[in-house]
Amino acid sequence: ELQSEAVWAQWQHFSLPDATARREAADKDAITGGARATGRVQDTHFLGDKQWEYCRDMAKLAGFYNDNDTANKIDAYISMNQAIYDCAGKARKDLLPGGPDTYRSLVFQRDPSQRRFDVIDPTKEGTAAMTTNVTITQ
Repeated sequence: ELQSEAVWAQWQHFSLPDATARREAADKDAITGGARATGRVQDTHFLGDKQWEYCRDMAKLAGFYNDNDTANKIDAYISMNQAIYDCAGKARKDLLPGGPDTYRSLVFQRDPSQRRFDVIDPTKEGTAAMTTNVTITQ
């Protein structure tokens, strides 16, 4: 979504660097492996935990940071996505290879107005069904 907004904004106002600067940046990404700097061209589009700053960059190109209210909403949205991504990643890392993928069953209930979300594990029964309240501090 943010990429398409950034592309549309650039088509309307074309404020990207000139072609030479864009080519130099693309060459650098190809040589370094992109945001993760692995040195492998095949990693250029694998952002991992670098995706959040990339989303903010796209929002800036789209002009969403031109007023504070919209910027705060975009930052809150990206921060919540990052917190959920991190939470799911931690749940996944505790599992053994080849074992059940229980992290896929986790349910994330968002409460953007309070900058928090609940994590519910429906694989557990009754009161054992884990509910974890996570407040976003970023």
